[in-house]
Amino acid sequence: MAGANGRPRRRKIALLMMDGERRKFLAELIEQMGMEVILRAGLEKAGELAKAGPDLYLLEDGVLGERYDARLAALERLAAAVDGPVVVLCSKRPSLEGVRGYEDAGA
Repeated sequence: MAGANGRPRRRKIALLMMDGERRKFLAELIEQMGMEVILRAGLEKAGELAKAGPDLYLLEDGVLGERYDARLAALERLAAAVDGPVVVLCSKRPSLEGVRGYEDAGA
Protein backbone atom coordinates (compact mmCIF):
# COMPACT_ATOMS: atom_id res chain seq x y z
CA MET A 1 0.00 0.00 0.00
CA ALA A 2 1.40 3.36 -1.01
CA GLY A 3 1.56 6.39 1.24
CA ALA A 4 0.77 10.00 0.31
CA ASN A 5 4.14 10.41 -1.41
CA GLY A 6 3.69 7.31 -3.58
CA ARG A 7 6.26 5.23 -1.69
CA PRO A 8 5.17 2.09 0.15
CA ARG A 9 3.96 2.87 3.67
CA ARG A 10 5.97 1.35 6.50
CA ARG A 11 4.00 -1.17 8.51
CA LYS A 12 3.34 -0.14 12.10
CA ILE A 13 3.51 -2.64 14.95
CA ALA A 14 2.14 -1.69 18.38
CA LEU A 15 3.80 -3.22 21.45
CA LEU A 16 1.47 -3.35 24.44
CA MET A 17 2.19 -4.45 27.99
CA MET A 18 5.69 -5.88 27.92
CA ASP A 19 8.57 -5.61 30.33
CA GLY A 20 11.54 -3.44 29.38
CA GLU A 21 13.94 -6.10 28.12
CA ARG A 22 11.46 -7.95 25.92
CA ARG A 23 10.02 -4.69 24.62
CA LYS A 24 13.51 -3.45 23.70
CA PHE A 25 14.40 -6.74 21.98
CA LEU A 26 11.17 -6.87 19.97
CA ALA A 27 11.36 -3.17 19.06
CA GLU A 28 14.88 -3.63 17.67
CA LEU A 29 13.86 -6.74 15.75
CA ILE A 30 10.80 -5.04 14.24
CA GLU A 31 12.83 -1.97 13.24
CA GLN A 32 15.46 -4.19 11.60
CA MET A 33 12.65 -5.65 9.50
CA GLY A 34 11.88 -2.14 8.22
CA MET A 35 8.73 -1.58 10.25
CA GLU A 36 7.77 1.18 12.64
CA VAL A 37 7.28 0.43 16.35
CA ILE A 38 4.68 2.17 18.47
CA LEU A 39 5.14 1.72 22.23
CA ARG A 40 2.37 2.00 24.81
CA ALA A 41 2.03 0.72 28.34
CA GLY A 42 -1.34 -0.97 28.60
CA LEU A 43 -4.85 -1.80 27.50
CA GLU A 44 -6.17 1.55 28.72
CA LYS A 45 -4.09 3.18 25.95
CA ALA A 46 -5.46 0.91 23.22
CA GLY A 47 -8.19 3.29 22.01
CA GLU A 48 -5.74 6.20 21.93
CA LEU A 49 -3.22 3.98 20.18
CA ALA A 50 -5.72 3.06 17.45
CA LYS A 51 -5.47 6.66 16.16
CA ALA A 52 -1.83 5.97 15.21
CA GLY A 53 -3.08 3.27 12.84
CA PRO A 54 -1.03 0.18 13.73
CA ASP A 55 -1.28 -2.81 11.38
CA LEU A 56 -0.74 -5.27 14.23
CA TYR A 57 -0.84 -5.29 18.03
CA LEU A 58 1.54 -7.50 20.03
CA LEU A 59 1.04 -8.16 23.71
CA GLU A 60 2.23 -10.61 26.34
CA ASP A 61 -0.24 -13.00 27.85
CA GLY A 62 0.82 -12.64 31.49
CA VAL A 63 -0.96 -9.33 31.93
CA LEU A 64 -4.24 -10.80 30.71
CA GLY A 65 -4.49 -12.89 33.89
CA GLU A 66 -4.05 -16.53 34.74
CA ARG A 67 -7.62 -17.66 34.21
CA TYR A 68 -8.78 -18.46 30.71
CA ASP A 69 -12.11 -16.62 31.02
CA ALA A 70 -10.38 -13.50 32.39
CA ARG A 71 -8.02 -13.55 29.40
CA LEU A 72 -10.90 -13.83 26.96
CA ALA A 73 -12.68 -10.90 28.62
CA ALA A 74 -9.50 -8.77 28.43
CA LEU A 75 -9.02 -9.68 24.77
CA GLU A 76 -12.64 -8.80 24.00
CA ARG A 77 -12.12 -5.35 25.57
CA LEU A 78 -8.94 -4.90 23.53
CA ALA A 79 -10.62 -6.01 20.29
CA ALA A 80 -13.41 -3.49 20.90
CA ALA A 81 -10.87 -0.68 21.38
CA VAL A 82 -8.54 -1.31 18.44
CA ASP A 83 -8.82 -1.64 14.69
CA GLY A 84 -6.55 -4.42 13.52
CA PRO A 85 -5.35 -7.90 14.45
CA VAL A 86 -4.00 -8.71 17.91
CA VAL A 87 -1.25 -11.28 18.48
CA VAL A 88 -0.76 -12.64 21.99
CA LEU A 89 2.72 -13.89 22.86
CA CYS A 90 2.05 -16.81 25.21
CA SER A 91 4.53 -17.69 27.93
CA LYS A 92 2.45 -20.48 29.47
CA ARG A 93 -0.91 -22.15 29.18
CA PRO A 94 -3.71 -20.39 31.07
CA SER A 95 -5.48 -22.10 33.95
CA LEU A 96 -8.94 -23.44 33.14
CA GLU A 97 -9.88 -23.57 36.82
CA GLY A 98 -13.23 -21.92 37.40
CA VAL A 99 -14.17 -21.80 33.71
CA ARG A 100 -17.79 -22.82 33.17
CA GLY A 101 -18.10 -26.21 31.48
CA TYR A 102 -14.54 -27.24 32.31
CA GLU A 103 -14.01 -30.37 34.36
CA ASP A 104 -10.63 -31.58 35.53
CA ALA A 105 -10.09 -35.04 34.02
CA GLY A 106 -7.89 -35.95 36.98
CA ALA A 107 -10.64 -35.41 39.55
